[in-house]
Amino acid sequence: MNRLELLAESLLLGVLVAVAAVPVVTLPAALAAGCAGVRRIAGHRKAGARVFAGDLRRALRTSAPAGAAVAGGGALLGFDAFVLLRSAIPGRTAVAVVVAAVALAGLVVLVRAAAGWRPEQRWTASLRAAGQRGAADLSGSALLAAAVVTVSVLTWQLPALLPLTLGCLVVAGVAVETRAAARHG
Repeated sequence: MNRLELLAESLLLGVLVAVAAVPVVTLPAALAAGCAGVRRIAGHRKAGARVFAGDLRRALRTSAPAGAAVAGGGALLGFDAFVLLRSAIPGRTAVAVVVAAVALAGLVVLVRAAAGWRPEQRWTASLRAAGQRGAADLSGSALLAAAVVTVSVLTWQLPALLPLTLGCLVVAGVAVETRAAARHG
């Protein structure tokens, strides 16, 4: 597989992930299906929209708790950010930094969980293991945090880039997890 083919496949996966994640509660399953697609592409196996749909169905079977946590956590952090922007609370800058850091850490753990998710694994176990891997591999977590920030900035500047950058995010998630597995045996 050449590099241009990987880029094209990652862009297609990004569009598929974006469409599948429109109802926010399906974001964990959409990311997991995207990461499974990246693993297939890297292993020179068949990938595409039909295979993605099958992976998404398998991920959706057990992703309800993770999806609810993503929606609830996102709503809570969004409300916190809204309140911080609209009011003159003392120390709001420090609180805003904490809210942003918590959101970033949550997204890094979510991407790591999606990259490490397997159909036979429950999402709670996948999230717990992703948190442990993230703490053990701080450089990988920093790389994923940089990827999440890059996706956020690019989407903020040009919202039409979201479907394309999500493909790069799932590639980054799989790359970080593969790198960590190779380093730690």
